[in-house]
Amino acid sequence: MSLYAPDFSGQNALPVGAGPETSPASPAAARWTAAIIAAVCWSMLVIGACLNPRQSGMGTHQELGLPACGFLARTGWPCPSCGLTTSVSATMHGQFGLAFHAQPFGLLLTAVAAALAMAGTYQAATGRAALPSTRLALIAVMAGIVLLLASWGLKVYLGAASGEFPLH
Repeated sequence: MSLYAPDFSGQNALPVGAGPETSPASPAAARWTAAIIAAVCWSMLVIGACLNPRQSGMGTHQELGLPACGFLARTGWPCPSCGLTTSVSATMHGQFGLAFHAQPFGLLLTAVAAALAMAGTYQAATGRAALPSTRLALIAVMAGIVLLLASWGLKVYLGAASGEFPLH
């Protein structure tokens, strides 16, 4: 039994199981993907650095013209992403205490975005793999969602204990 399957032209053979659906992305596609990932991450970091983090721990996103959190306004409790923009901005300004108070997950998000921005830039420029595999990236996204929710729970707990929440 051969490990190679004919391509039916009789000239070239591919390993069994290899084909468009199992072949890795072309080098050009991998570089473009890396460039897009880097651009998104650099954009988040630059915007965070340009904003002025609100000392209240929430509402910095309104500097971008976005509305206040409707969930907070209706319930008096923060939504899972409340304080995330403020946290990223505070981290970029070196205000780590404010970043933790605003949304603890923002510290981790900023660090991961910085690492991905550098890795994506390197991969886009050199063509050498620097970004995590798709499987590892999926695991990281799932872990990130769990950490975001845990961080939100911590924010709600600390806010309730200090009397900061509910707002009403």
